[in-house]
Parts: sequence; structure tokens; C-alpha cells
Amino acid sequence: MSNDNRLRDNVERWLIHENYSFKNVKDENNNFTIRVNDVGSFRIPIEIFEPKKQSGVLTSSLKIVPGDVGESTRAAGPERILSDATETPFGGPDYREAA
Repeated sequence: MSNDNRLRDNVERWLIHENYSFKNVKDENNNFTIRVNDVGSFRIPIEIFEPKKQSGVLTSSLKIVPGDVGESTRAAGPERILSDATETPFGGPDYREAA
């Protein structure tokens, strides 16, 4: 088994162990490219690859496309928390009294 295959096999074995779904993708610049789907709470796809010019180096990248994050994810952020009329970003009623 070549080193290229061993590195790819180790990555695939790890992804299977961690229950990630993935697929092999053709890329002429890399010895192998694996796309992992639904990573993290934002379910961002990442690619794990070994560049041909850097044999033995494992690299990863992710792609975030504007508009891919759903409204339900954004609604849970700080904007929603601070929009409550009874709260201020500076600590609530105590801050207003001191001012």
C-alpha cells in the first residue's frame, strides 16, 4: 500500500469512526480529496485533501456561501436576545437607574 493510499485510508477510517458522511471527489491538483458533509452546528461541508505538491501534508478547507445559513440559526443569535424591551446590553434596570 502506498503512502497516498495509507493517508487517505486513515482519514476515511477516522471519519467512519466519528459517524461523518463523506464522499471522494476528483481533483487534479490533489492526490485525494474527501468532502465531509454536515459538519458542526451550521452543517458546513469541508474538504480534506493531500495536495500533489505537498505529499504527506493533510489539508482541510471549508466553503461558506452567503445565504446558506437559515433564518432559524440567525434568530438564535445575540440580536434576538438583546431585542427584549426589558433588557439592555449593559445589564438591565440597574444600568438605567445609575445613569
